[in-house]
Amino acid sequence: MADRRVPIAEVARQVGNFPEVIHQRYHGCIDGHEEAVKAKITKALEEVVDVA
Repeated sequence: MADRRVPIAEVARQVGNFPEVIHQRYHGCIDGHEEAVKAKITKALEEVVDVA
């Protein structure tokens, strides 16, 4: 499987926020569930692109 990690700065840019906010708000929320969360984010972003 390809590495699908995205830099936090890019995530923040795409959602219209600052990296610091992303770190503060979501710190630790994906511990132990990283692969499932990545898949959900990828799917959601693909759906947004399909709609646009």
